[in-house]
Amino acid sequence: MKALSIEEAEGLVELIKLAVISLKYREHYEDREWERDFDRQDLFYRLHHGRIDGEPEYDPEHGNFKIRISGATTEGRRARVVLGVRLDQRVAYVITIIGKG
Repeated sequence: MKALSIEEAEGLVELIKLAVISLKYREHYEDREWERDFDRQDLFYRLHHGRIDGEPEYDPEHGNFKIRISGATTEGRRARVVLGVRLDQRVAYVITIIGKG
């Protein structure tokens, strides 16, 4: 699989924000969201105001590119959202949200 650049990942995030790429939630994310005291507003704030954190990585087991987006929440808490983007299905799975520092 061809590597995905940060610029290409930013373009995919823009397509997610425009709902061209569907957004779905993995059970792991839904469990951790509440355990880690985050909500959907934190997720969407990250999508709109965060930055791509490192090079996207291809995960052959799941057939997706993992994109990490970091930044602060609306309350100023540091957080990272991990997406798994399936280009063949035009879908992005929210894998998890993690507090940072």
